[in-house]
Amino acid sequence: MKFAVTIVTYNRLELLKECIQQVLSQTVPFSYICIVDNHSTDGTSEYLDQLAAGTETVFPNAGKPEFHILHLPENIGGAGGFAKGLEDLGKTDCDWILIIDDDAMIAADYIEQLQKAILKTNYLAYSGTVTTSGAIDTTHRRFIQCPRLMFYKPVPEEEYAKASFEYDISTFCGLLVNADMVRKIGLPKTEYFIWFDDTEYCLRFHDQSRILNVTTAVLNHKTTPVGSAPVISWKNYYGFRNAIDIGKTYSKNPHLYMAYIWLNHKATFSWIPSGFCLETRKKCAVTASKSTKMSLKTAIKNQTEYPRITCLEADTNHKGEKRMQAIILAAGMGKRLKQLTQNNTKCMVKVNGVPLINRTLNQLEQHNLSRIVIVTGYEGQKLREHIEGLHIKTPVVFIDNPVYDRTNNIYSLFLAKDYLLKEDTLLLESDIIFEDSVLNSLTDDPRDSLALAAKYESWMDGTCLVLSDQDDIEAMIPGKKFRFSDTEHYYKTVNLYKFSQEFSRTHYVPFLEAYTKALGNNEYYEQVLKVLVTLDDPGIKAKRLDENQRWYEIDDIQDLNIAESIFAPEKERTHLIQKRFGGYWRYPKMLDFCYLVNSYYPPQKMMDEIKHNFDVLARQYPSGMAVNSLLAARNFSLRQDQIVVGNGAAELIKALWSV
Repeated sequence: MKFAVTIVTYNRLELLKECIQQVLSQTVPFSYICIVDNHSTDGTSEYLDQLAAGTETVFPNAGKPEFHILHLPENIGGAGGFAKGLEDLGKTDCDWILIIDDDAMIAADYIEQLQKAILKTNYLAYSGTVTTSGAIDTTHRRFIQCPRLMFYKPVPEEEYAKASFEYDISTFCGLLVNADMVRKIGLPKTEYFIWFDDTEYCLRFHDQSRILNVTTAVLNHKTTPVGSAPVISWKNYYGFRNAIDIGKTYSKNPHLYMAYIWLNHKATFSWIPSGFCLETRKKCAVTASKSTKMSLKTAIKNQTEYPRITCLEADTNHKGEKRMQAIILAAGMGKRLKQLTQNNTKCMVKVNGVPLINRTLNQLEQHNLSRIVIVTGYEGQKLREHIEGLHIKTPVVFIDNPVYDRTNNIYSLFLAKDYLLKEDTLLLESDIIFEDSVLNSLTDDPRDSLALAAKYESWMDGTCLVLSDQDDIEAMIPGKKFRFSDTEHYYKTVNLYKFSQEFSRTHYVPFLEAYTKALGNNEYYEQVLKVLVTLDDPGIKAKRLDENQRWYEIDDIQDLNIAESIFAPEKERTHLIQKRFGGYWRYPKMLDFCYLVNSYYPPQKMMDEIKHNFDVLARQYPSGMAVNSLLAARNFSLRQDQIVVGNGAAELIKALWSV
């Protein structure tokens, strides 16, 4: 069994010397030692040349490894260095390759302990226990906690009490990989430069083999940074970029993963002004990489191309009390309302003679808001002129969405995100009609962030919720996962929300930014909430509407007709409802009765049989007339020629006429 090792080094000559000494002291010797010099300038290159020249390089002399020294013309990072080393050793006849940096000091029996495990088990990768200053460093060995989001967590220290344990993700600090596997799966991604190259490589062979850690194989990692706070440096750019690439490639839900990564790394970049493009960040990263002492923040201070924004402070009234604002999303085209929105905005469509927007603004006027922000788009100028003519007392701010025809409401809300950060917000869509008590239920509730929800009814469509007894949103059910059998537990989002300033700052806006960057602007803002409810503390609760509170969402002409009957004056309501066709099932809380002549029909047995055979009844053509007449004759104790079967009166008349 032949072992090889690849060491990547850059300007750490003294550490490298110690590392090589530990490699040469192994009780089970290496057959090949490949050292990759990432264009060092501290004398490393000269030392390695002397080392190679003074060493017997003819294999297979026992205990005398064959040295491979690779001098790179430029620094291509740890990822590039390890790729070069593995490529070189893959051309040899070695069986196993150890991957380490120049700061990893392996114990004399490191390979011996791993060899014992190899002879007893059947893994494609092995590792040992990493220590720092005598204590176990758990950050190098990690479990995949959530495959959907690719969440990792360090293997807990108590696992190291075992002789060995399986895990999923390893750093390149003491990882021993099967050489044939390397030849099969390829090399680490050189474009990663630094950070997450080892994570990506482990994920590449994860479906073939987990990693076995042998506790008794120990190495000392000498340069692990002290403290847990993230270091702001040029490295953060690569970490962020590479994490996104991993999400796209390996996550079971890459969109959700990328949103999480953006939020997770946002703290690192929190001091960078909003609107600072990733390309400029990259330029700063490259600039900073020229000097390891220069931070990314320092590099950015030297740039002048990026826009700056003014931080918005919370408004207060003259008594010093915090106030609330409203944001109305009204950029959509409302195509399903057809001729009613050909030259008009959706929210200007009249319900019982009153435009939707007029009704909504009058309701908001009752709540002493600091402002009403309206995001316009389609026929935006016409809507603006209409609202300005209403002489609303509350200040109205307009935000234009110029690409309303190519984006969805997530982009409209994104344009208003600075206002979300300014103070507590009522968020509304412009196509919702509701009675005053619906809005009051949000404003009167002492909880600071709420999603309004109504018990599911058969007339509803769209996103549904599953709620806990404590009003936690346990799940958001999109249309493709909707199950009629579960509707007893469903609630429907009303598309009215209350967001606290703090919730917007810590939860919603960061994920809103993340989601739009990961998925683009042709999405719905509710998807952000769907991401948030996956968190342990999403920061928002559900507010259940009373079953008698009236509201309706108007998407098409039929919805408009129903809404007009629901919100008609009491005296006109029954008349309008009776003009509707096909029963009352689309009306909230209205029962549609029918009188059965035979109160014993249908019997329970028949209902059970229909339910049991429903799929057959729905999918297969019914029996022919001869069979139907035979069954009817049997059930009614008649002769078959005395039965006439027809589908409706027209067929019966025709049949009787021919008798």
